[in-house]
Amino acid sequence: MTQEERRERWRIATSKYRAAHKETVRQGKSEYRAAHKEAIQKYDHEYKVGHRKERAERQARYVSKHPEKKRAWNRLYRATVTGKIIRPLHCSSCVKPDKIQGHHRDYSRPLDVAWLCPFCHAVFRGEAHP
Repeated sequence: MTQEERRERWRIATSKYRAAHKETVRQGKSEYRAAHKEAIQKYDHEYKVGHRKERAERQARYVSKHPEKKRAWNRLYRATVTGKIIRPLHCSSCVKPDKIQGHHRDYSRPLDVAWLCPFCHAVFRGEAHP
């Protein structure tokens, strides 16, 4: 068996385990992040500082490809700063108090957003499974 085949088998087995034990995996990640908070913050900061130029270029490329999203984000930001829209304290999906984010269902309606916690936002975007 080649190294590529072993990696693929490991990836599949890991994926199956995580799918079958979602809560255990989530709890383990949460405990790890809590126990290593300072080291993670230091790594994140060093990465951001060391890759500042690449991150700015990547962001500029994304915004140039999706100007309608940038306009919607800016309009929502200005509306929250000026008080036209009040950011709620709880997720509109799970009612959990968290860092609430605005989810645009339609970028042509920039002030029509669903206020979601990061997990529910990822579920709405299809990046996470409930």
